[in-house]
Amino acid sequence: MVLVEKCFAKQLGSNNVRWVNNRIVITHPEGFTEYVEVKTTVSSRKDWFDVSPREWQFALEKGDSFSIARVMLGTKKASIEMLKNPHKLYKQKALRLGLLISR
Repeated sequence: MVLVEKCFAKQLGSNNVRWVNNRIVITHPEGFTEYVEVKTTVSSRKDWFDVSPREWQFALEKGDSFSIARVMLGTKKASIEMLKNPHKLYKQKALRLGLLISR
């Protein structure tokens, strides 16, 4: 999402932020790389979103180098909530997993 990319580019410089394979890749000045998956909703009340098996596997592999940017598009102003290392948050019971039956 352009909003998140612009936000990171403003903080870290546009040369350090780029889209790669549908996620944002940030090269920090300190030398490490961070991967950000963007999830968008129009309601701040909606407290869930889909994460594909591939996205969850990537989160497991990258650990603290992976975050989910949850973007809530409100009527007045958008907000961004960062979920750093969602697998760790899950283990700490700050996030829950749900199952959806495919039909």
